[in-house]
Amino acid sequence: MRRVTSFGIRSLLLFLALAAVGIPAVAAGVSVYVDGQPLYLSPGPIERAGRVFVPLRGIFERLGASVVYENREINSTKGDISVSLRIGSREATVNGQPQMVDVAPFIVGATTYVPLRFIAQSLGAVVDYNGAMRRVSITTPRQPMPPNPNPPPPPPAPYPPPYYVEVGARQPSPGGQFGDRFAPIGAQFSQPVDAGSVRVWLDNNDITSRSNVTRSGFSYRPPAPLYVGRHTVRVDGVDYQGRRFENTWSFVTTQGAPPANSVQLREQRPSPGSTIDDRSARISATFSPAADRNSVRVRLDGRDVTSSSGVTWNDFSYKPSQLDFGTHTVQVNGRGQSGVPFDRSWSFTIRRTASETPVELRNQQPGPGSTIENRFPQIAANFVPQADGASVRVRLDGNDITSRSGVSPDGFSYKPPAPLEFGTHTIQLNGRGRGGLGFERSWSFTVRKGEPTPISLNINEPGEGSVVGRSFTVQGSTAPNGRINVTAGASQSGTGQFDGNTTAGPKGNFHIAVSLSQLLGQQTVTVKITATDPATSQTARKSLQLRLRNAAPEPTVAPTTKPLPTPPPRPTSPPIARPTPMPMPIPTMAPLPAPTMRPRPIPPVVAPPAIATAPPTAAPTPTPAPPAARNRASRAAPVPSPTATPT
Repeated sequence: MRRVTSFGIRSLLLFLALAAVGIPAVAAGVSVYVDGQPLYLSPGPIERAGRVFVPLRGIFERLGASVVYENREINSTKGDISVSLRIGSREATVNGQPQMVDVAPFIVGATTYVPLRFIAQSLGAVVDYNGAMRRVSITTPRQPMPPNPNPPPPPPAPYPPPYYVEVGARQPSPGGQFGDRFAPIGAQFSQPVDAGSVRVWLDNNDITSRSNVTRSGFSYRPPAPLYVGRHTVRVDGVDYQGRRFENTWSFVTTQGAPPANSVQLREQRPSPGSTIDDRSARISATFSPAADRNSVRVRLDGRDVTSSSGVTWNDFSYKPSQLDFGTHTVQVNGRGQSGVPFDRSWSFTIRRTASETPVELRNQQPGPGSTIENRFPQIAANFVPQADGASVRVRLDGNDITSRSGVSPDGFSYKPPAPLEFGTHTIQLNGRGRGGLGFERSWSFTVRKGEPTPISLNINEPGEGSVVGRSFTVQGSTAPNGRINVTAGASQSGTGQFDGNTTAGPKGNFHIAVSLSQLLGQQTVTVKITATDPATSQTARKSLQLRLRNAAPEPTVAPTTKPLPTPPPRPTSPPIARPTPMPMPIPTMAPLPAPTMRPRPIPPVVAPPAIATAPPTAAPTPTPAPPAARNRASRAAPVPSPTATPT
């Protein structure tokens, strides 16, 4: 640990004594060094209640720690060291051990401020304060490196890059000390450069967009007073041949005596160093001599409130809505009508009234110490008296649920989106009352595992005793997302012909297609449905006795509609008269006269042997031909002459 001089010790004791009696110190002009190097912070440090606060990321990252900011909680880690803080709370933890800070972290505008000394010491650094120089020195622990038995040879010294553009006429001059905290910054280039490639940095902050950059140089006028300490300017770019150039220089600003004819503040309200009770007190001051109203900037605790203030040539005025308890710093800077810059500030304190009643909780739900079975309970409570709703934070078992809760000055309510675990749960609330008095309350309740509700199972289709085919569908409803098993068979066990599974929907509805295997002579089928609730593992069963359609045909139902009238008989056409064919006469031949012959003796006639003849068959009745056809036939077929009987 670095030794401090007796003068530094006396200054540190004086600073702590001033903080103890409540006299505020102005953070403007306080410089911070880490391991001998200046820590450039933008915005700069803020003093509140005798403590120096710095921007969140600036200090953590400079000390080599990672930081995560979420839901107003600050969690930082460096090696095996972990630090946690919360905005608006004096409670902090270091490696899981609770600790208390003097002043809680706070937010100004878009910047989160944390206590410098607490953060540095929690991460293992040593903090010294030099009151005469208003300088905070932080020394980080050093870990010796193990010796390297074979150190590599040192690299050759690099040659400086060949810059073809020289940067001259630098302002403020390199290494100089200046009391003007509005000193213009600029430089000239030895030859023309590409103005679009030029970049200018001040203390690692890019100020190119706020600078006047030309091909021959640049200039920049600080809009606010530079903090007291060392500042570094860097400029780089390329010339028209594409050759790169770069130049860096530093200068120091000091807390010099105010220049002649600079603007002073008079009649400040609240008066410097005063302690008041009004949290909405008007803040004002007069300028002596008159100021350039267009250059005046008013800041309250580091937050620019110029746009909300009334600024004239002779004074300014600002009315805050409601200030926090503690010390507040007003900073006013600008230029007088003669162009001489000025930077003035003062502080005042707001104290908490003793008559304020702390906020209590009423009508807590579930009740404190109660035991319930509902895993989705409404968690709520009322504030008596009213609270500052914007300051209230709600935690359930250590998890911040403020963003998911309904918070008002009268109370809060929260509905868990998921079932709570079985066991004890704790609700924690903290915030401020209407008067700014902080409060922190909590209560607990227990969720136990109750008797499970019986699961329901309803079968909508088919009904008991219905006639079905070999394929049918089972439809019904049960517990949401229930697991369904369906079996079917010819026996009473309901197995052997089908076994299938499905899952019910979010509302419990389900359906499953059943297809039975063939079984000769089967007339009925037994279907068994089993449903299981995934939440409680309870089951419900239903059994159906159904008839098969091929074994028990469905009876034909007589139509109940009125019979259609019988149409009248259609008239029949009379038979067509066909002419009866006339029989044609068979021509006969005249008998020839018998020749005269001498009689001969006639021999005896011997009878021929009998010839077996087939029984006569009925000849088909020929279809009578038309008369013309018959005439042609009679002409074509002559009648044969009778054969003479041999004698």
